[in-house]
Amino acid sequence: MKKDKRKRIPLKKAQRELIFKKTEGCCRVYGCKIGGKWAADHIVPYTLGGECDINNFLPCCYECYRLRWFYEPQTLKQI
Repeated sequence: MKKDKRKRIPLKKAQRELIFKKTEGCCRVYGCKIGGKWAADHIVPYTLGGECDINNFLPCCYECYRLRWFYEPQTLKQI
């Protein structure tokens, strides 16, 4: 398997604020208001060639971010 040689660059505070404002502070998965802890989630996954650019991120509450690896969005909404 070929290893991805792109380098991830951490988001700056100003970039995270812009990402948060995209959904007016709501989680991209569940739609709930995000509290203090949240993740900038790739729209197109990094592993599938998605860029580390603010246009490829949406905010996700930390709980959904962790659970989304195991459940589809509709299942998460039911939980």
